[in-house]
Amino acid sequence: MQSTRFIRAILATALLGVTAVSSANWTWPHYSQGSNAFVPITAAPLDLTAAPAWTSGPHALDSKIRPLILGGKIYAVKTVNNTSPTPDVIAIKAFALSTGQFLWETPSLDAGDSVNNGSLSIPVIDVTSRVMYYGSGTSVQAINGDTGMIIWSSTLTAANTAAGRAYGIVNSSPSVGVGKVYIRTTEFGSNEQVVALNSLTGAVLWSQAIPGTGVTSPLYNDFGAGDERLFIETDAGGNGGIVALNATTGATLWSSSTVTVPWNVGTTAFWADFVLEGGSIYGVSYDFSAVGRLVKVDALSGALEWNVASLGTDSPPIVFSGNAYVSGGGFGDAKVARHSSVTGAQNYNVGLNGGGKFTYRSYMLATTNALYLTEDDGFGSVIETPILRRDLATGAVVSSTPVSATARYSGAVSMDSTGALYTVARNDGSLRAFGVPFTSVRDWSLVK
Repeated sequence: MQSTRFIRAILATALLGVTAVSSANWTWPHYSQGSNAFVPITAAPLDLTAAPAWTSGPHALDSKIRPLILGGKIYAVKTVNNTSPTPDVIAIKAFALSTGQFLWETPSLDAGDSVNNGSLSIPVIDVTSRVMYYGSGTSVQAINGDTGMIIWSSTLTAANTAAGRAYGIVNSSPSVGVGKVYIRTTEFGSNEQVVALNSLTGAVLWSQAIPGTGVTSPLYNDFGAGDERLFIETDAGGNGGIVALNATTGATLWSSSTVTVPWNVGTTAFWADFVLEGGSIYGVSYDFSAVGRLVKVDALSGALEWNVASLGTDSPPIVFSGNAYVSGGGFGDAKVARHSSVTGAQNYNVGLNGGGKFTYRSYMLATTNALYLTEDDGFGSVIETPILRRDLATGAVVSSTPVSATARYSGAVSMDSTGALYTVARNDGSLRAFGVPFTSVRDWSLVK
């Protein structure tokens, strides 16, 4: 008996090691804490002409909101836009990652005007506590990532922030720091603020008024030695820029308008989340046309490293291996561009599959050997909305899902550590997997 127990203990230890290494996690809205959707794997590129590995639904899931992955579960956001007086619905659903089996749905969350405004806020998961945070309506919610039960819900008001400010959450995803959760609010051009809440209780700790679009997510980073920072978009004076805050107190550390050499992106504004990579912030701006600016900024000083013309977009860039990739452009003129992350020089700018397309919050991802994104060619009954795999070196389309009325995507994509891709179908709100989905190993599942 003692020998059997010893063998079981050794096997369990080995399995724990496998579980730790074989991680499938996508717990931040754009993969990394720095919002960089680069998955550092060299998996065999997906053949997107093949049928999905599994389809789960329909579930009324929102195709524009990235699914999250933690261990053996995948999470997606359900939104239902009802006709008044029936309230809108927002909830988060959990599924088995390997099969798509539906597991549970949260109680209805605060919808407010989020659904009506087409909010595309993405949850975030604290891996250590397995708590999920989500912003909708005028509330931030903490949710048990294993059961879907709401731990706390904190409504933003004049009483716990400040009078006369915006309290609505549209597109902004929460960011998690040391003991804190951060969110951005908007009234689409006035009274925006950033709010810090206690991650255990939901109590508001501080709020800071920062004018801007208010539809981006606070970018958090801990630089060590107590230097925790938030990076927030602003358009004070009508010119788009960035403000760095002390994440503990909310005090301003630097602003693009007051650094030694002030800079801005002109009359364009930041509608896309920032990316932090290699000590620099990358941001791409937008003015509801094909025009945009791509900037690289020193995260510690706020000094501008470069500022170049690029595609206007509301999707964050992806930065790796000396390049920055941008997906965007005007309606009917959507493209993918690649810039040097060292100099900002653009080395290609190519149209989407067949031209005449556009992207709207079509959050892309990249591996070491491929770029994946979806495209649109209109609203309503249009069916040509495939998932594309593009060559990194040229931007050319290498593979795409077949065009079909039952296979419309035009949304965000996520990936696990095996290279399997997950997205929500726009035509029916179903969750779909492509490739070979990750299968988690439970510590004692093989020990009898």
